Amino acid sequence: MPKFFYRAKNNPNNFVEGLIESQTKEEAINKLNKEGYFTLFIKETSFRNPIFSSKKITSRQRNIFYRQLNNLIGSGINLLDALNSISKQLNNAFFLSILKDIISNIKNGKSFSESLVSYEDIFGKINIALIKSGEASGNLAKSLSYISNYLEKEETLETKLKEAFIYPIFILVVGFFSLFIIFSFVIPKLTLIFQDLNQALPMPTQILINISNFIRDYKFIILGLILSTFIFLKNIKNIPKAKLILDKFILRLAYCGNMLQKIEILRFTQVMYLLLSSGINIIKSLELACGVLDNKVMEEEFKKIKIQVIQGFSLSSALKEVRFLPDFTINLINVGEETGSLDESFSNISSIIEKELDHSLKMFIKLLEPSIILIMGLIVGFIVVSILLPIFQMNLIVR
Repeated sequence: MPKFFYRAKNNPNNFVEGLIESQTKEEAINKLNKEGYFTLFIKETSFRNPIFSSKKITSRQRNIFYRQLNNLIGSGINLLDALNSISKQLNNAFFLSILKDIISNIKNGKSFSESLVSYEDIFGKINIALIKSGEASGNLAKSLSYISNYLEKEETLETKLKEAFIYPIFILVVGFFSLFIIFSFVIPKLTLIFQDLNQALPMPTQILINISNFIRDYKFIILGLILSTFIFLKNIKNIPKAKLILDKFILRLAYCGNMLQKIEILRFTQVMYLLLSSGINIIKSLELACGVLDNKVMEEEFKKIKIQVIQGFSLSSALKEVRFLPDFTINLINVGEETGSLDESFSNISSIIEKELDHSLKMFIKLLEPSIILIMGLIVGFIVVSILLPIFQMNLIVR
């Protein structure tokens, strides 16, 4: 059904804007009139319009929404009252307009999960599938509890990764700009002094001057290339072939590739546990779990599992074909199939992988930080030696 963006008011001092779902513009205006709003502007829009991109709702805001909803539903409050209560606390106008649209759809007879489907880019396919399962089983509160726990784990993982890399990235950025300033502005001034000496410069000094001249002459091109690379990497998801090549390259990196595999396996196993525990069938669970994988190479590998399970293979035998999985995961899945506790097997695997990932992250940072400092020290040392050599040479000549 078409969606319309509107601006309206219900009194001289209260202006509102948002989205409303309706067959025609006239019908949308009538709906707003019935709700006591005078329409100032209305236009048909697409949810994927850049004006209303999911970027305007952060993952943290979405997570808070699910936590609040879980607490309210768990306390015995009905769905509509819970959603209305949350809508009164929202400061994000865009989020509020979406929530109002969802409330309106529920009032018009749609289920909660059906109302969320229009905004699956924001609320997430997996979360919507869990809510649908909860509605079917009559246990929405349990599904919302699963979602809250899952999102909390995802948030914890993201926080760990950010905390692990923020200091090394900070050192690299500060170091790069410091060197850029030195080579662009400081070394050229020293070069003029060396030229006045009228003597042959040592090789390290000549190399330093050549690097400085290159950076000084092409500094805008260099900065442009760095900016272009940053933009390209930020938007690489929109270029499938380039993303695939980059993902293959990352997986081949000795330590980083192994750590990335653990991150992806952790996400996959956490989602599989979540979905299977909620009563979602194995085929649908595999389909949704593959969607959380960011690495395209691993995603393609895991997609093969679903095909083999559909063909009649057991999950454990299908997983043997995935080269990224450790052997113990296959054994645990096999035990889970035999005992009928497949969800618990995935839970155990995710716990083991999480501990291994924590250890790997700590080791990686312990190696990375001194390595960066060592490299920066060598560069600074080379600059200092290159500057001092002509001075020592001149002193020898004077003597």
